[in-house]
Amino acid sequence: MKKLDRIVNTVNYKNFDINLWATLASRVLSAIGYTMIMPFLAIMLARYHNLNTNQVAIVVSIYGFSQTGLMIPASFIVDRIGYKLSMIIGRILGGVIYILYLYISNVQLLALISITIGLGTSMFNLACKSFVSLNTASDEQKKLQAFTLYNLSLNIGGALGTLIGAIFMDKNGIVVLIYVVSVLNIFAAIIIDRIVVLDFDNRIKNKIKDSLLGFFTVIKNKKFCLYFVVIILIHISYSQFFTVLPIYFSKYNVSMLVYSIMLVINTIISVLFQIPLMIIINKKIKSNSLLGLGLGSLLIGFSIAILFLSTNMFILFFVAIVFTLGELIFTPFEDKAISDTINNVQYTSAYFSIASLGWSLAKGLGNYVGIRMLSVLHKNLFSIFISSFSLIASILLFFIYFFKQDKIIETFSENNL
Repeated sequence: MKKLDRIVNTVNYKNFDINLWATLASRVLSAIGYTMIMPFLAIMLARYHNLNTNQVAIVVSIYGFSQTGLMIPASFIVDRIGYKLSMIIGRILGGVIYILYLYISNVQLLALISITIGLGTSMFNLACKSFVSLNTASDEQKKLQAFTLYNLSLNIGGALGTLIGAIFMDKNGIVVLIYVVSVLNIFAAIIIDRIVVLDFDNRIKNKIKDSLLGFFTVIKNKKFCLYFVVIILIHISYSQFFTVLPIYFSKYNVSMLVYSIMLVINTIISVLFQIPLMIIINKKIKSNSLLGLGLGSLLIGFSIAILFLSTNMFILFFVAIVFTLGELIFTPFEDKAISDTINNVQYTSAYFSIASLGWSLAKGLGNYVGIRMLSVLHKNLFSIFISSFSLIASILLFFIYFFKQDKIIETFSENNL
């Protein structure tokens, strides 16, 4: 009982107001809805509208790109109308409009629907992250806890959504699936509308000119640029686990069942150990973003290196655990690191929009480079090459922390004046 009390006190949930909890609850619902559809969208379009392979590929590709590729235009809208309204409209556009997939079979219109859904999703995600950042700006520990819970909400929603979506697809319940997703997003919008009250929302609204100035301010922020580049390097290695690894297994005749078990391990650990791990890490490194990113990138780089060297099932399962631990450390710290660099709250959404767009492009680049290099390099060389991005990032972060932190902070402070 005393251990439980210590854990509760360490996380200190009482510091989180109802606005933050409501935002996280709506984030869980939206994540469930998204993952109920995303893995099965191609099958749904092919079955329900009898589209050919090329048409399905076009719609799904546009859908996938729009989820993160529209962050910049979404930022202009968020800045103009405020965070709360952006979250509400984002859930309507990014969730309820899924219903149109059932009644429209024209490829051009389906592509337009996909873009609209992506814009709504980008608006919602940007507004959520910006709100979490502003709500916790004065407390480093609270900020890390909030972004940890934010990522936990994604993991819980993702785990439940995929399972529920698969059940509906097995029962051939495409229509019911779409309507359930829409209802979930309506509930998410109602939670935001009825519960969330943002005192600072009216002070953040920017005109287009102010938003453009915000983007220039972000680009000139040296601390942001450092974290931005480092996190891009980590994402290039990180992306290999979810896209290139199955291709590697196929090439070297490793059963896909092994990969499925690795994904299950990743999901279970992500849901059950995100908070306990955050408590341990926070206690050891005191919410320091340099150390958090450094440790996370080190574990990711190490695990990616071993994954592409061995085909032993038990080694692969162990490395999947190490990778997941690195992921759980890395993901909240990447958001916290960007939040730490914000020197003008008026441009919060600009910071997160540029960061999210960059990381999305990094994942795409990682997928391309990984698939390309896997076909031309021996697995030993490929392992060294693809893991080096994350390992170089960790070396750089540790070097700055242990040897150049004071000088870097001084430079950043001068830059932000």
